[in-house]
Amino acid sequence: NTWEYNPVAHSWTSYAVAPAGGARADFKLAYLESTGKILLYGGTLGGIVSGGTFEYDPVAHTWASYAPGTTPGVRAKYTMAYSPVEAKAYLVGGVDAASAQYNDIWSYDPVAHTWATVTSGCSGNCAGPSFRINSELVYSPQDGCLHMYGGESTPGGTPVYRGDQWRYCPTGNARGTRVFHMLTYDLSALTVAQRSNIKAIKVFFNGA
Repeated sequence: NTWEYNPVAHSWTSYAVAPAGGARADFKLAYLESTGKILLYGGTLGGIVSGGTFEYDPVAHTWASYAPGTTPGVRAKYTMAYSPVEAKAYLVGGVDAASAQYNDIWSYDPVAHTWATVTSGCSGNCAGPSFRINSELVYSPQDGCLHMYGGESTPGGTPVYRGDQWRYCPTGNARGTRVFHMLTYDLSALTVAQRSNIKAIKVFFNGA
C-alpha cells in the first residue's frame, strides 16, 4: 500500500496502490516540486535489486511508470534529493544486483521523465565521496547545493560506517569566489534588540 501523512491533522491514510512490481524496499523518495509528483527509483523486490522509474500523484493517488532510454540501472540503497533551482532530482550512489557499490551522480528531469549522468564516479584518490550505500542527501536553500552525510561502504565485504559530509553544487548554484561584490544586511530580519546593537547581521552575496 501507499501511505500519506497529513501534517495538519497528524493522521495517516492508506491507499491500495503501489508501483509496478508490487512491494519493494531499500529505495528513497523525492518530492518533485516542479510537477507536484513524488519520485521513486528502483529498490529491492523480494530481496532482488531492481530498476524502474515511478512517480506518485498525491492528488489522484496513483502511480505512473516511465521507461527512459538511459537510467542508473538496477539500483538500491542510494540516496536522493530534489533541487528546486535546477528543477531536477539527484540520485547518488547505491548498490546493484551484483553487490557492487557506486558513488556516481544522476539527475532526473521530472518534465521530460529522463535520467542523465552527472558524474560517473571514481575510486582510489577520488575527488568526491567513496562508494557507499544508505547515506542521506538534502538540498540546502542557503547555498543552493546538495549536502550528503554518512552512509556505509563494504570494502572486502567488511562494513565501514562513514561519518563524512560532502557538498555537491549543480552548475551555477554555488556561491564561490567572487569579485566586485557587495555586502549588506537585512534590517527586516532583525529583532528590535538586534537593530539597536547591530552585531548579528544577515549577509547576502552579490556579484559575478
